Amino acid sequence: MYRTVPAIPLSGFVLLLGMLCLAVRPARADCDDHDQACFQKEYAAIQAHQVQPGLSAAPCLLPGAPAGSIAFGPGRCIAIVAPAHPGPWKIADIENIEGDKAAYCPSLKRMDQSGTRVMTPPPTSFIHEATACCNLKRLESSADGRQLRLLSDLGRDCFGGAAHSVFDETYDVANDGLSLDQSRTQHLH
Repeated sequence: MYRTVPAIPLSGFVLLLGMLCLAVRPARADCDDHDQACFQKEYAAIQAHQVQPGLSAAPCLLPGAPAGSIAFGPGRCIAIVAPAHPGPWKIADIENIEGDKAAYCPSLKRMDQSGTRVMTPPPTSFIHEATACCNLKRLESSADGRQLRLLSDLGRDCFGGAAHSVFDETYDVANDGLSLDQSRTQHLH
């Protein structure tokens, strides 16, 4: 009535688990802090695994929309608004930045026929972090405007530190509010 199942040795289990992890996530290299070629290779591997079907950066067709705006559902567009003081900064600037993040970190502007409004991701988004917000480079949206993705290229700490990161956050959009659906942010050290 009971069948005996052969036991998998611990080393076999660890090997199986490692193979599963490699199938899901790109290989990571230990890059020297100054080896840009190593970080670029790792970034390319991350990009290849982070394609999200249904999201794109279709150009905005509204008259008068700023360059770089993308379609954000029917009759709407969204754009990244550059801050007055884009990074990188010096560590001595931290008090100014913390006191006035709007002047140092980018924001998101939604546009439609009735006007414009600022959209703000939740406080946990990298767009609110003084060490990371300077890295926001592009947006993607679903055709119906129900999802928004914030992306960076391979970026360094906004204070010029050695940390490299690839920021990738997807938000669900409801009533012009954003709630985090998925974060694929990778920190490469």
